[in-house]
Amino acid sequence: MSGIYRIRNLRNQKSYIGQAAKTFDKRFNVHRHHLRQGTHHSKHLQRAWDLYGEQAFAFEIIEKIPRGQMSEEKFKTTLSEREQFHIDAFQSTDRSFGYNISPSAGSQLGYRHSNESKRKMSAAGRGRKLPKEQRQRIADSMKAKGIKRSRAERDKLSARRARLRRNEVFDVLDMYEEGIAQEEIAERFGVSVTGISRIVRGRSYRKVGEEWRQTTGVETLPTRRRANVMFAKHEVFDILDRDYAGETRSSLAKAHDASPGNITFICQGKYYNNWFLEWCRLTGTNPSHGGNKKARKLSERDVSNIRNDLVSGIKQRDIARKYGVSAPTICDIKKGRIHKQTTGNVAARKFQHKVGSDRAENS
Repeated sequence: MSGIYRIRNLRNQKSYIGQAAKTFDKRFNVHRHHLRQGTHHSKHLQRAWDLYGEQAFAFEIIEKIPRGQMSEEKFKTTLSEREQFHIDAFQSTDRSFGYNISPSAGSQLGYRHSNESKRKMSAAGRGRKLPKEQRQRIADSMKAKGIKRSRAERDKLSARRARLRRNEVFDVLDMYEEGIAQEEIAERFGVSVTGISRIVRGRSYRKVGEEWRQTTGVETLPTRRRANVMFAKHEVFDILDRDYAGETRSSLAKAHDASPGNITFICQGKYYNNWFLEWCRLTGTNPSHGGNKKARKLSERDVSNIRNDLVSGIKQRDIARKYGVSAPTICDIKKGRIHKQTTGNVAARKFQHKVGSDRAENS
């Protein structure tokens, strides 16, 4: 049988009101278990239980509600309405008369967490990042409702999710200005190199960065890249070893605080040629290998598909990434500078027609 029950303190007649959606015995057993373990959600009832003991409390049924032919939604609504009626009647949310913590039946609406609980919840949520799908759903919902957060609100939310405190951001900027490498700063504070780069460029912790600049009088921080002459021999060998093993040059650039272009020139022997030739001799590698980034030979079918993608309006960099070639290669195909022998198919004719039309419009 379902309905509304009461847990009554026999010493002072204070009450806790609740609803049993299935059976009263099951709800009573759940309450007894948590009270005996000291984990009951109502801290007021738990303290009274600990003070007076189990024998001082009575579990009573005050209203039975048969479900009958009611739907699930209607039944839950009826239980909540009757529970609210008895909460108000017994004044069980008033600390002088009862132990209920929420003034609204069936929900936590109106309940106020203690400062200690707020601190614990804040600490547990700090640094947590929602999944991409969930963030997208929230953004779509806000966009549909016409909600747009102001810059102040976005800064406030960013500060809540921040992993670094204000004084730590100041230390990051101080260390960067002193010339310390971003990798070392990232390891010191337990964050990514990208995170340090965003702080330095003013993409993250913008308000704190502006405050630091006003305090120190520094308007802009330099964008430091290691010059070629600063690489030692063992560093060049490390770059060549990791590149030949298949590691991406962007990751090598981050690891050695250099630009991807510099890493490419080192791997091709254009920089540090003597060390490059020595490394090739020691490893038995052909100096003409040009690193592990060998140019991919496109088939006639690939070229045809690339032209179809270009006609569809797909960006050249996305096409280049899709077929494992460079963006200039895609541009050369578009301009007709390479792979001219594949122009006999239908896709090529459509592409050439579109290119001719675009040129006529531009002229």
